[in-house]
Amino acid sequence: MTKNQTDARQVVNYELYANQTLLVNDLLKHGLISWDKAYSSGSGIEEGTEIFEWWLVSNDLARLLVDEEETVIEEYGCYWWGRTTTGQAVYMDYVIEEIAASYFPEPDTDATRTGARG
Repeated sequence: MTKNQTDARQVVNYELYANQTLLVNDLLKHGLISWDKAYSSGSGIEEGTEIFEWWLVSNDLARLLVDEEETVIEEYGCYWWGRTTTGQAVYMDYVIEEIAASYFPEPDTDATRTGARG
């Protein structure tokens, strides 16, 4: 396992709470939440974007996912990330690895990082 995957695993362990695909799909189906509540920092949900899984995530991770132009729904005090990949561990997703890289910068770029030598 690479260092980046180890860091990504840390992000997933602390910021990703539960797979709630059935719940969110049911809420959408019955109109209890709408796509109007979905947002991303990009152009929004692109036509043809297929969401395979919905994950309950922390507020911090939701903000970082939106910065990466991922789909997030905020409703009922919850943040759900619409994962567009499936079939592998979440920590292996490119977007999670990118977020982990911002969480755990290399010691030479941030001397305050835990374990960094100065």
